[in-house]
Amino acid sequence: MARAADGADGGADRVRRVAAFGRRHGVGARVERCSGDAGAVLRAFVAAEDCAGRAKYRNFRTDGLSGVRVDYVCSSRVLNEGKKESALTVVTPRGPVVLHLGGLDSEEHEEMLPAFELAQETLHTT
Repeated sequence: MARAADGADGGADRVRRVAAFGRRHGVGARVERCSGDAGAVLRAFVAAEDCAGRAKYRNFRTDGLSGVRVDYVCSSRVLNEGKKESALTVVTPRGPVVLHLGGLDSEEHEEMLPAFELAQETLHTT
């Protein structure tokens, strides 16, 4: 169970683990430096997506949490077109959380978007 393993410095330990994962995928240094800022975490996440373009960021607040959401288009060489994607980030006392919504294509993304928006509206910490 992650909670038991976190110890007194659980948030910092989790950020180190996320940063280590990110370094293996080319974004570790950016995530480590911006771990306390939802906007910086989200910008690092989007920057790691080689295909991301036309990103539109906006702040939101829900149940005491402040966050940042981005909607962007991911260019696909396979489909030869762009597909919509969304992500949001909140920073909790235990570290940043990124929720991403992709999909096979923009149509599937649009069909799943209501669930993503419900998740955004009902986010809270326990």
